[in-house]
Amino acid sequence: MTITINITGLLTIDEKELGRILSGVQIPTPAPQPRSGLSPSKSPTRLAFSANEAAELLSVTCKTVYRLIANGKLKSTCAIRHKSIPRAEIERFLRETS
Repeated sequence: MTITINITGLLTIDEKELGRILSGVQIPTPAPQPRSGLSPSKSPTRLAFSANEAAELLSVTCKTVYRLIANGKLKSTCAIRHKSIPRAEIERFLRETS
């Protein structure tokens, strides 16, 4: 079954009516994909990681990563819109703190 909806204006549907319409629709669930950049085969090619990815790599919370950046213990770059932590900086941090 294929449903195509093209709306160029405002459409208001009551919640119960929407439930009735969608009750018969089955949406296929995509297979889970590995997190980009965190698999061993991809991590050597990554130059930088987001704060969330760095937190996962360091086994800490994202809040801890931001705290380390604020305290100057971990350096980040804002060359793009969001903070990125260079791979070399994560490696330096781990070397110096182990």
